[in-house]
Amino acid sequence: MTSTHRTPRGPILVIDEDASVINTYAPHLEACGYEVMTARDGHAATQLIAVNPPDLIISELRTPAMDGHSFFRHLQRRWPEIPVIVTSTTCEPTEVVACLRKGASDFLIKPLKNMDMLSLSVSRALREIKLKHQNQRYKELLEQRVSRSSEELKTTNRYLTELNRRLTEVVDSSRRLSSCVTIESFGTRLLEEFSHHLDASGGSLYIAGQEGLRLVHCLDGGHAPGLISYPVAKSSPFGYALYRKEPVLIGDIRNEGALRPSGYGGYHNGSFVIFPLQNQEGKPFGLVSLHGKKRPPFVNQDREVGGLLASYSSETLRAVRAMEALSKSEEKYKLAALTASDLISEWSPATDDLVWFGNIDAVIGSAPETRPTTMEAWLSLIHPDDRQRIADTYRNKTHCATAAPMDYRVRHLSHGWRHFRERTTTLRSKGGATKVLRACNDITREKNAEEERIIFELKMQHAQKLESLGIIAGGIAHDFNNILMAVLGHADIALEEVEGNPGPQKALNSIVTAGKRATELARQLLVYSGKGKLETSIVNVNTLVSDMMSLIEVSVSKKVRILFHPGRHTPHIEGNLSQLRQVVLNLLTNASQAIGNASGQIEIRTGKVFCTRSDLDACSMPVRPDVDAPLPEATYTFIDIDDTGCGMDATTRNKLFDPFYTTKKTGTGLGMAAVLGIIRQLRGTMTVDSTPGVGTHIRVLLPASLAAVENRKQPEAPPTEKPIRQQGGLILIADDEEPVRKISQRMVEKLGFSVISAKDGREAVSLYKAHRQKIRCVILDMTMPGLSGSEALDQIRIVNPSAKAIIASGYGSAPSESDLAADDSCSYLQKPYQISELKQVLREMLNGSGLPAKPE
Repeated sequence: MTSTHRTPRGPILVIDEDASVINTYAPHLEACGYEVMTARDGHAATQLIAVNPPDLIISELRTPAMDGHSFFRHLQRRWPEIPVIVTSTTCEPTEVVACLRKGASDFLIKPLKNMDMLSLSVSRALREIKLKHQNQRYKELLEQRVSRSSEELKTTNRYLTELNRRLTEVVDSSRRLSSCVTIESFGTRLLEEFSHHLDASGGSLYIAGQEGLRLVHCLDGGHAPGLISYPVAKSSPFGYALYRKEPVLIGDIRNEGALRPSGYGGYHNGSFVIFPLQNQEGKPFGLVSLHGKKRPPFVNQDREVGGLLASYSSETLRAVRAMEALSKSEEKYKLAALTASDLISEWSPATDDLVWFGNIDAVIGSAPETRPTTMEAWLSLIHPDDRQRIADTYRNKTHCATAAPMDYRVRHLSHGWRHFRERTTTLRSKGGATKVLRACNDITREKNAEEERIIFELKMQHAQKLESLGIIAGGIAHDFNNILMAVLGHADIALEEVEGNPGPQKALNSIVTAGKRATELARQLLVYSGKGKLETSIVNVNTLVSDMMSLIEVSVSKKVRILFHPGRHTPHIEGNLSQLRQVVLNLLTNASQAIGNASGQIEIRTGKVFCTRSDLDACSMPVRPDVDAPLPEATYTFIDIDDTGCGMDATTRNKLFDPFYTTKKTGTGLGMAAVLGIIRQLRGTMTVDSTPGVGTHIRVLLPASLAAVENRKQPEAPPTEKPIRQQGGLILIADDEEPVRKISQRMVEKLGFSVISAKDGREAVSLYKAHRQKIRCVILDMTMPGLSGSEALDQIRIVNPSAKAIIASGYGSAPSESDLAADDSCSYLQKPYQISELKQVLREMLNGSGLPAKPE
């Protein structure tokens, strides 16, 4: 593998006081292509290294003036990156161990009977240091990518936090607007609130009248006309907003060809935002216009925040207009009350008479004989939690001209509770009699909408967080698989080169084992992100759990009793058998760990259940908006797992499916995240009920299948490995990752083929066109810039419809199963793959029927 940041190659320094040793080592190393420097002791070597640092040092343990141990300490302080091979006539184990602990790459016993041992040790040490440098670069690259993704998430979070803060302030503004009792005072306060929330210096409020739009208030007087006559031209910003019946955002009026500016020259910039005020039927009765953005222009978030404030304002302004009309004359307010959509009533405290001037029966479901005609009867309909507060307000505020708005709940005689907002004004006649005018708004719809909005926002934020983590997990797994491809590939090749040498073989086998464990971790990340490859079959759930019982009993504590209650008519399901085992085993392992060292019980049940829409909506598994389609109402196969463990609190339940979240000291936090990814791919869901100190109940719901389980064939003896027919020929490899491309090339060359490589899909197509007569097979990476592997293969098939191809991917997302089944000249290879897997796939491709003859 060739690094993209390669530095000029340096020499090898040989240190030995014995000139015959130097005269033996130097010619052999020079014959192997290395440049050689020599020194007789440690001091001379230090001076040479300071002038021309070597790639590698071969040093005698016993040197005059400065022994090998002192020399090692000096090297570690000044040049820790230079590998050292120690030579010595002594073979004392303590000496060997001491040198290796101090950082020596190898220890050779003199005299060397075979100089090939020296060249092998040198090449291995240089290769190891090169791999360390490359791994460090891969680590830095991965950290950079994770940092960029993290910054994007932080930016989104800051945006949502700012929007939530502004919306919260809008709710506070609506309460302040509710205290206004005249159109003029309302207009002044309304523009002040808009100016504050939208950071605007100018604006105006217009209300529809008989002749046109009448100016109620203006923040920057001198340019807004007092009356805009009907009809309002649609080509004007106001007319356009009234015609659209929705907020209008204009970034720069000078760039709007369809809208005509007013001609006023005092604007700081041409950015506007206009909000129509609408009645309950959706008809505009006024508008608010804002300009003079202090930091122009207005943005979409200003439009959203202002639109919500305009919606609140419309409701409040309707009540203010009604109250203003009522305060002018009794006849006028009665007429207004009878035609208004809100409830208006008059209460006489002296007699407790309550007279209604609106359709009270339609609002609370009463009849003329059950209609509340006294305040006592009205208070009996108010929710018990609100009743005393409202009664105290009536008793204490009857001497006030106006009272603050009151929100409370009123019982509908047939359909539960309704939310009301009431404003009161006290009038006194010349004779001293007191009457209280009450305007009541039914705000049930707004209250329910606000509660639904809050719940939706919480679900949206949680789903966005999980979706973002899924994207990051998939990207990390893809890059991780490419890195593991290089590590495992080089380890495979190195194992062949050191065959018969137990020491290096053991170390390399450890590398392969660790690499395979890392591969499993990457596959769990791919499953969580929804990009894992699944091969499905029809599975009998009862048989699945029964076959796992012996494994389950070994995996859980000996103090835990496991009971399995299989359902008699449990439907089959379609899924990947190994991943379904992983789901069951992960859930049972969590249940056992929740019980801990205490005695406890785990019960497993299977069966079928029909799930309605409300049942599915109540499930605990998070849903990704615009990604996960709603699950259908249907019959589902369930797997229930109940334990008597410690249970989970609300915080743990909310973070249950988050990747890398764990309450265990040694956990990875990927168990439940992998379960989530598997169940999502199977179009299922889960419910989780848990009480701290009592236990946990988990139900997995998977779509039931009516298909029968295929009979399992007895495993046959593995066939004798067949060689690849017509060994040799040219293979084309295309991959945008150079380390992967290089190690794939070495693997294919080890199998006896010639190789040409391309760094992307376009270059692969071009090379295939140039060498089509010689190329026997192409190996294409699934995800490449420009042309993907599938797209490149489509263009290659135009040149040669029978071209043999292998698609490789680190995402685990293969071409569709139907495509692979119909195309026997295309196969799939999951990264990271080893040389044995590559050999198997190449054998299947090149030993098939209809292959062209081997090129001469």
